Amino acid sequence: MTRRRKTLVALAILVLLGAFCSALGWLATRDDPPPDDADLRVHRDAIPDDQNAFACFEAAGKAVAWPEDTDTWDALEKVLAGDAWDAALVEKTLEENRRALGLWEQGLARARFQTPAATSINTPTPYAGQWLTLAKVASLRSLSLAKTSRPEEAFEEAMKVVQFGHRIEGAKGCLVVWLMGAMVKQLGLDRLRQPAAEAPLPPERLRACVYRLAPFGPDTAGLADAYRVEYAVFCNTVDGLSAGTVSWFGDVVVFFPVQAQPPPGNVMDLAMRSPYHLKPNRIKALSAPYYRALIEQVSKTNAEAKPRLQRLDDDLDKGVAGLWLPVCVVAPNGLGDIVLKALIPIHSSVNKLKCDENVAVAATRLVLAIRAFEATSGRLPDALDGLVPEFIHAVPADDFDGKPMRWSKEKRIVYSVGADLADDGGHEATTAYEAATAHGRSKDLVYHLDPRDAPRPEEDEAPSEEEPQEAPAEAH
Repeated sequence: MTRRRKTLVALAILVLLGAFCSALGWLATRDDPPPDDADLRVHRDAIPDDQNAFACFEAAGKAVAWPEDTDTWDALEKVLAGDAWDAALVEKTLEENRRALGLWEQGLARARFQTPAATSINTPTPYAGQWLTLAKVASLRSLSLAKTSRPEEAFEEAMKVVQFGHRIEGAKGCLVVWLMGAMVKQLGLDRLRQPAAEAPLPPERLRACVYRLAPFGPDTAGLADAYRVEYAVFCNTVDGLSAGTVSWFGDVVVFFPVQAQPPPGNVMDLAMRSPYHLKPNRIKALSAPYYRALIEQVSKTNAEAKPRLQRLDDDLDKGVAGLWLPVCVVAPNGLGDIVLKALIPIHSSVNKLKCDENVAVAATRLVLAIRAFEATSGRLPDALDGLVPEFIHAVPADDFDGKPMRWSKEKRIVYSVGADLADDGGHEATTAYEAATAHGRSKDLVYHLDPRDAPRPEEDEAPSEEEPQEAPAEAH
């Protein structure tokens, strides 16, 4: 073979090797097509500012006044919990919040309500915490009305708090906003049960209250939208990491304004801008089934949803534990796996909170129905079926196990089996230590006909190692 021919063959081999390496590089850096995730996108309405209740609620939240000193704060919290009453302090707090409550009333009068779109994990939501404080002020007003024997007005004020929480849940905000709405609604439900005990309404009015509460279970459509918002935030975070507008520092993601120049990135930031290490579309496609599974569980009982959600959480935990940075750096989309495992939150506890809220609504309706039954007949029902159909259309289901809510005539309580799905006969924690332990938290969710009958866990010492205490007979 002549030297010229050898040279041509060598060049041809080099060209082929170059083409092969280029093809491998192209395949390694090529991202997948965008996933079909139309079902995971939130449909937002175009609501003019003068019709959106958000403007009023936001202004009310900014205007709300709550004490900053610890002693006054604690005193008001004790009033809300029913552990104390300070008429002068309550009156002073309500007077300081006259303007905030007026703005809040204006927002309630508007039919449409939608929060601003959340676009990043650091989208500010200061209004969420302010709304919880606002609900506390309204709850104080309901309590004040009840204390002055104005039960009709006290009930209406408490219903406004329930409606406010329900509307927050359906306002297409992020998961934090939905959870804040659930907390607001719980405040209103607590107040609804308290006025009925302290300033009784006539039976016919109690029956009307029972039916008015029926539509105010957890806004599952709102929770599904909250998960969709979380998916959109996840996708925006991934896109930002790839584009360099998001900086990754260990397990913390910091967002920078699009118009601002991001600071010099560390090695992790630079690597995530590489299409070899981070493939945005592939990560979105991998995360979509997880969010769909979360959305599918919102309408299920805890017994139905818990196994599926626990498997999802376990899969994520295993994935995080199995990640080894050197391997992730050399593997295609290796850093994408880190992002996927680190940014998708663990949401199995959210379903429990949803069930807690559903149970609280069901229990409040039953408490009011039982009080109407007692006021009419002079006795308590032997079973909850005795309330149907005169006082309630049907016995509400326990959202934890799907069975009817429980009732103990002897203890004068309505209760749910709670997250452990075990019927403990309406047992509840009686000491501070028990309430703070896993054993105490596994007890039933109990609602008293008269909130003043509820035990106040007293301070006690934890059992010492030298003197172990036996577990209660009901323990499991």
